[in-house]
Amino acid sequence: MLLLLALVLSVSPAARKEAQRLAHQSITDYNVGDFDSALREATAAYKLDAKPALLFDLGQIHRALHHWERAEFFYRGYLRGEPDAPNRTMVEQLIAEMRKKQEAAPLPAPILVEQPPSPAPPAERPRPPAAPAPGRPAPAAAIAEPAPAAAVTGAPTPAKHPRALAIGLGAGALVAGGFAVAGALNVSSFNNFSNGLAPGSTDAALFRQDQASARGWELAGFVCLAVALGAAVGAVATW
Repeated sequence: MLLLLALVLSVSPAARKEAQRLAHQSITDYNVGDFDSALREATAAYKLDAKPALLFDLGQIHRALHHWERAEFFYRGYLRGEPDAPNRTMVEQLIAEMRKKQEAAPLPAPILVEQPPSPAPPAERPRPPAAPAPGRPAPAAAIAEPAPAAAVTGAPTPAKHPRALAIGLGAGALVAGGFAVAGALNVSSFNNFSNGLAPGSTDAALFRQDQASARGWELAGFVCLAVALGAAVGAVATW
């Protein structure tokens, strides 16, 4: 059982060699002030080969980064791994120094959470006037005054201009007169046709058709003429 545990905890030569390389590189970066790189390399070296001396190096790097609490943690780990360390007195002084640094460090400022503004109180609604006591007349201010006559009757409606009606009648007269003239021309055309029709001609059917159309136009012409005359008289009267 002890032999198996020793085999598990043993470090391979390749891992030990890589740990040594990382440790030396960490010391170089520490000496040139590249503390972040030194911290990464020392941490990786300790994970490959957990030697207590690397804990002291990690404490020194955190001290340079002003990580007082972390530095104290690694110094104490170093002394646990090396109880008989030759530099124990110096390490204990460093632990005491880290304790003082932590006590002197200012407390972090409290985080202020901005409170949302409180909603404004609702506006008080105006109270309706109290009803007068029975038997007492209402105050004069409560009696509604009569509305002015202009507000009751409204604005007078403007009368339509009579010229619009005259113009409409005049236009109707022109249209009706145009139909009357068309009827007269149609009747005149039929008369010319009937006068030139030879007796016994074969155009009897055409004659009867034109005769019926001419009579219709003649009647329509008289009606349109009457309408035109009436519209013209009305236009003149309303102008």
